[in-house]
Amino acid sequence: AAAVGLVHVRFDPDGLVRRMAPFEANGPDLAPDLMTVVHRATKSFDAPDATRGDAPTLLIPFAGPPDRYRQVAFSSVLAGEVPPEMIAGRTVFVGLTAPGLGPAFPTPVTPDAASMTGVQLQASVLDGLRGGRMIKPAGLGARLIFALSLLWLLLAGLLVLPPRANLALL
Repeated sequence: AAAVGLVHVRFDPDGLVRRMAPFEANGPDLAPDLMTVVHRATKSFDAPDATRGDAPTLLIPFAGPPDRYRQVAFSSVLAGEVPPEMIAGRTVFVGLTAPGLGPAFPTPVTPDAASMTGVQLQASVLDGLRGGRMIKPAGLGARLIFALSLLWLLLAGLLVLPPRANLALL
């Protein structure tokens, strides 16, 4: 094993899982997330690393619905029913994916009330880390500038546009 990592799921206030923390508090120290460990152990030397930075959390760029990643029964792999080239050179996650057996989490890409299993969630995180697609939330300054620029645009429009245009602008 390259290292030990924590598996921690962060829920947003609305109950959905949208983000991951590359490092979590583990007593007085910071411990890496499991996918941070896997990403750093398997990435090429010159590949970007979103886990190096000052963002305490990163938004997960979900690639699609829960069935996006191929699933194979572990018993089939052990029995030799899966061709070796199907898993050779790939990162393989082993875990529970049957409904009701393992942990499942609501995400923005799960249809209706369906949930994404922990294995699929971890695969989405690693996919985002490897592809360099993890989303860093905008800082307070950028959010303030964006909101205030829209407010100033609205106020300027109220001063110079006719009433019907102001209604459309609002």
